[in-house]
Amino acid sequence: TNPPEFKDDEPVKLALTTKNAGSLTVRIYPINTLGYHESHTKPIDATIDLDGLTPNLQKAVETNKNPFLRESRVLDLPEVKGHGVWVVELIGNGRANRCVLYRGELRALPVPHEMGRVAIVVDGMGVPVPKAEVRLAGHSYGADAQGRALLPFTVVEDGQEAPAADRILLVDPRDGFCQPAELPTLKEEYDLVLTGF
Repeated sequence: TNPPEFKDDEPVKLALTTKNAGSLTVRIYPINTLGYHESHTKPIDATIDLDGLTPNLQKAVETNKNPFLRESRVLDLPEVKGHGVWVVELIGNGRANRCVLYRGELRALPVPHEMGRVAIVVDGMGVPVPKAEVRLAGHSYGADAQGRALLPFTVVEDGQEAPAADRILLVDPRDGFCQPAELPTLKEEYDLVLTGF
């Protein structure tokens, strides 16, 4: 069983079981996570359209010559490094299989603020990401050196109910890695206090 995601410093290895696969072609496609999440709301999965994309790596792996024997092996992928999402396509004997590799993580920690909401962008280890970018409703908000980005209050039209959370995109400026997240909504409210004399 392969893990759903890999840590930042964890080497990427895939456990495979093959039978009658012949020479196995391995193709690795890096995904433009920012471009994908700006135009899609669903997570990146193995059904992603790869038409028009060129793999940044293609190599051949020889499998068991006996077509009747099942073979288990570990496929090392040192080419997959840094933050990002990759689709690995395995083609053997006319059949193709895919898997999606996630490496790295970004999260937003919400903090109330008198001018709106602060999102503290942290990585998978909980370390703030300096100068991160937070995208909300088509606008970009830059974070400071401590990963803190000030976002406006949730805008709700008259007669409408505020959603439970706003969808935001978190971008790491060091490598462009992007991950969607949700931030609790916070409406701006006013209080009128009358004092009698």
